[in-house]
Amino acid sequence: MWFTEFLGNRIGRITMAGDVTEFALPTLGAGPVHIAAGPDGAMWFTEHLGNQIGRITMAGDVTEYPIPTAASFPFGIEAGPDGRMFFTESAGNKLGEISPAGDIDEYPIPVADSGPGDIAPGLSGSEMWTTLLFVDDIVAIRF
Repeated sequence: MWFTEFLGNRIGRITMAGDVTEFALPTLGAGPVHIAAGPDGAMWFTEHLGNQIGRITMAGDVTEYPIPTAASFPFGIEAGPDGRMFFTESAGNKLGEISPAGDIDEYPIPVADSGPGDIAPGLSGSEMWTTLLFVDDIVAIRF
């Protein structure tokens, strides 16, 4: 099981036997929040305060990818049905996607100042759903 340590600035892993391994992030104060398994066999996570998307291999090698929108506060992250990871930008009011190579595209949320939070793939395979924290709603972004 993988987990994030927001204040500790680490990504952790715990085995069924209770053994914990922690991996420090290269960016100080990055504030990792959510983590999800990627289709490439790595774990992907959001760096809420570092404004980056992180990728950690099973061996603990970390790569960070800056988000184009400054101070966007990435929050939720989840694998999409098409081999990319999708993430929310709570202050940027956008949904982002990152390829396994680290290429990032961003899409505006159609509700102003909505604070997109958690994210999940839809059943059709052509949309991602996100909660809108500041307006108490959800929205599907189709691609």
